[in-house]
This record gives sequence, C-alpha cells and structure tokens, in this order.
Amino acid sequence: GVFAEHVSTPEKCLVPLPEGIDARLAVLAEPLACCVGAIGPENLGPGSNVLVFGCGPIGLLTIYAAARKGAHVTAIDPVAARLEIAKKLGAAAVETDASKLPPAAANVAIDAAGFEATWRAAIDAVENGGSIVMVGLGNAEATFPMALLVRRSIRLRGQFAYSRAEFQEAIDILAEGVLDLSWLDDAPLSEGAQAFANLVDRPAERSEE
Repeated sequence: GVFAEHVSTPEKCLVPLPEGIDARLAVLAEPLACCVGAIGPENLGPGSNVLVFGCGPIGLLTIYAAARKGAHVTAIDPVAARLEIAKKLGAAAVETDASKLPPAAANVAIDAAGFEATWRAAIDAVENGGSIVMVGLGNAEATFPMALLVRRSIRLRGQFAYSRAEFQEAIDILAEGVLDLSWLDDAPLSEGAQAFANLVDRPAERSEE
C-alpha cells in the first residue's frame, strides 16, 4: 500500500481477492507469498524436518506455510514471546539457542534472520545434502564457511520476493481463514512513524505493525 490511502496501479498488476476476505488477512498476502516462494522448491511434506531461524513476520509465516504442508518445524529465536507465537502457527518445537540444535538433523533450514551466526548455525544443523534457503537480510556481508558447504554437499539458495502464481497461492491459503491473527498489532496510518519506532525500540514486544 506504500503507506498511502489511495494508490493508482495498472489493472494487469492486480490480483483479485476472494469476496468477504478479512482485510487483516489480505494484507498478509505479500509477506506470505515470499514464504511460499521460499519453501516451494523444497517439496516439503510429512517426514520433512525443517528449521526456521528468526520469528519475525517472515519467519512466522514460513513456519505456518511449512507446517501446513505437514513438515515438522523447529523455530529458533532468542525472544521467548516470539517462540510462543511460533507454536501457535504450527512449530512442533522451539529453541532460543541454536547451539543446542541436534547437529546435521534437518532436511531444510530457512534463514529468516540473515546474520552470520544464523548462516553458520544453519550449516551445522542440516544434514549432508540438505538445503539452506536464505531469506533474511540481517548482514549484507560476512565470512562464510564455504568449504563445509562443498564437503557436505549442502545446497544454498537465496530467495527474494515471489512469482504471480506464488502470490495467488498465498491468497488461497489466507482465504481458508484458519490463520491465527492474534499476534498482529494494528496501527492507523497517522501513527505509522511511531509503529516503526516501536519495532526498533521494543522488538521483543512486536512481531508486526
């Protein structure tokens, strides 16, 4: 919505919403589409063991999307309150300390934080031949143990945004109307600046504004 009350856009760019969908669900179509794109190529299902590093909005929605496919999802975040939300959205296990994860046990790791520490933790936690999907942008640059990636045949993939089909899939998921929205906070446009300040000053108290 580019933080405006009205926006002019080409009709070909619009994706219709199902009639009667809750506006609080509809606004999650864009971030959820990013998550759908992140997990899509991994063919998740029952028997998949997935780690999600970071329980901000993208991490939480990734947990929801992965759990919806039947995967066993473990959420990792240092903020206990966020892990409680992760459990509501489908995480089967949670952990505040990545060093306590079983080594080489997961099939797929989704890094929704994007820091050097989570990069390295993801490599340690996935099995030989496993996959790591980088979504978070916490660090623009840092050192990376490339030799481990090569020796253990780990697949590394970056993911940004989504296709139109993935956006439509996100809308279809939201239209089911079963996503828990209790973790969302609303703010009118006039209070937008303060909402962003809250995200910076009190990140443990906010998952989304």
